[in-house]
Amino acid sequence: MKAISLPHLHLLSVTLKYRIEPPDRPLGRRVLSVEEMRAADACAIAEQRVPGIVLMEHAGRHLAMAARELSTVADLCVVLTGGGNNGGDGYSAARHLMSMGRQVEVWALRERSALDGDTALAASMAEASGVIIREPATWSGQSLRTLAKGTILIDALMGTGLKENVRARAAELIRTVNQLPLVVIAADIPSGVCGDSGAVLGVAIEATKTITFQASKLGHWLYPGAGCVGELCIVDIGMPDVAMQVMSVNRRIADENADLEPVFEDVDANSHKGRNGHVLVIGGMLGRTGAVRMAADAAMVAGAGLVTVGTSRSALASLGGQAYEIMACALFDDTAAMDWHEIALGYDAVVLGPGLPSDASLGRRLLTTLHLLNKPLVLDADGLNHLAMKGQGGCTLEECVITPHPGEAGRLLGCSAQAIQSDRVGAVNELVSRYDTTVVLKGAHTLIGTRHRELIICGAGNVGMATAGTGDVLAGVIGALLARGLPPNEAAIGGVLWHAMAGDHSAEKEGPTGLRARDILTGLRGVEAWYRDLV
Repeated sequence: MKAISLPHLHLLSVTLKYRIEPPDRPLGRRVLSVEEMRAADACAIAEQRVPGIVLMEHAGRHLAMAARELSTVADLCVVLTGGGNNGGDGYSAARHLMSMGRQVEVWALRERSALDGDTALAASMAEASGVIIREPATWSGQSLRTLAKGTILIDALMGTGLKENVRARAAELIRTVNQLPLVVIAADIPSGVCGDSGAVLGVAIEATKTITFQASKLGHWLYPGAGCVGELCIVDIGMPDVAMQVMSVNRRIADENADLEPVFEDVDANSHKGRNGHVLVIGGMLGRTGAVRMAADAAMVAGAGLVTVGTSRSALASLGGQAYEIMACALFDDTAAMDWHEIALGYDAVVLGPGLPSDASLGRRLLTTLHLLNKPLVLDADGLNHLAMKGQGGCTLEECVITPHPGEAGRLLGCSAQAIQSDRVGAVNELVSRYDTTVVLKGAHTLIGTRHRELIICGAGNVGMATAGTGDVLAGVIGALLARGLPPNEAAIGGVLWHAMAGDHSAEKEGPTGLRARDILTGLRGVEAWYRDLV
């Protein structure tokens, strides 16, 4: 299969466009913590005998190449350097830019006499090649304001190891840079962003582009820091694979090749609607029929052979006149007389929640039945609220995918939405552990946690998707994939990625403003056509 990458729409502070420069090794899609990256560096240098200055040189060359792509020979390239290895990458970049015929100056935040190790060596090599190095006493934040509009600035101040708020002088510099119309390339991560949490430590560089080395870090994907990254480019600096495998890391970026392959696998020519699965979508009380309709339509577009909406008798008329391909039946009336076990047996997957009544007795009976059947199940919206009230923790939901937004995740874990957002990775891990199920934590860069304790980050999606009904569409897509026979982890990962790319497809055609959930339905077909055309 060809390597493919949908050009994700770049929307300030919301969408992260990324690419992995060749070779696109599977290791390049891993997402590391700061400590894991340090361990890989140490292994490469101490055990694999790769000199640190060699890794620094490769990093500097990639930074220089990025600056060359974005500049002309008439532009000045200014490199802001700190005292750590990130600063060394900056000195190396300056020397490479000089050899490429660019005008370049280093503006150092740390005196040369205070540098040591590979950073001191990189600074000496830059100076020997003729790079102008301005010591800290010769410039200030005010000096930055004299830079011309065409200036390219490389941020090599701090790197991923920052743990506390940016100090006064560096904070002044960062604020000044953010006010100027400069093209800014961040080395590894924008200065001021925590590499582990994505927190902004006081203030952070707002980069045009970030060049990160060997693998992305958690801070590139977690907000608010992810909003400072701009376009993310993951480059290979020659670190041996064995060094990258020094720690067992089960975090990665969703892959348009591997993760969409089961979604779009070739259909058997002898297939019929019965083989493609029957989805039951339960919800849609009167006044909220749009939610269940969106989920049902999405399940049909995503390849389910049959879709039935189970709703209240009063909502049937509202649904029946519009849903031509979708069947409907009354499930919420006379619930005590309903044989839910018998009803649910007839379906290959169930989506429970869009527009579901808040009746606690109904919710308990539905969840108990579906849990006993161990039926492939998507729990969304009010289905999740019933789960929170029921206290399902400790029960196994092996065939289930839950799709909470931060508020719903907070109710499931007994905390606030703010607490969820402050540690999205921890929240996913806790939900997987507590409910023993596959978890989709929705939001900017949706996270998927599997029962195998793998964490997948979706890099697609855009701000226009933050609108009513998009979550219902996602639930329907995942439900269809479950009904078609995909295991929960594949259905969740493939469904999230397909849904997010469909949002990007629609936004690229029409713009993100006013993007509607129904536009994503059209985008689903567009992404499938695009994928099949390329493979």
